[in-house]
Amino acid sequence: MTPDQIMAVKATADILKQLGAMPLSALLSLMVFAPWGVLFLVSWNQSRRFEAVVKMYEANIELVKNYKELVNGYRSIVDNQQELIIHATQTLTQVKDITMNNLFCPLVRKDKKVEAHI
Repeated sequence: MTPDQIMAVKATADILKQLGAMPLSALLSLMVFAPWGVLFLVSWNQSRRFEAVVKMYEANIELVKNYKELVNGYRSIVDNQQELIIHATQTLTQVKDITMNNLFCPLVRKDKKVEAHI
């Protein structure tokens, strides 16, 4: 060893003698326990994210149920509208027949060509 290296080792030993073993043991304990702390924080964060995903899926299930009820309601409205359209068509057909055969109307009595135009 060169005299400079011996001086550096002696200076390091003097510093350790002045400080004691506390900083070295703190550094050693930090190296041992820090990965466990990081692992705990990551696990806690993953748990929170998983709970958020579970809540999201529960909300989606509720949304699907509500959508299914909405579709069933719409289906009943459409069925009722179909019946209404059929009834309205029949009524309008009857109105057309009545107007075509209205003998009280002067146009119908005067000219039979009106029937051809309507």
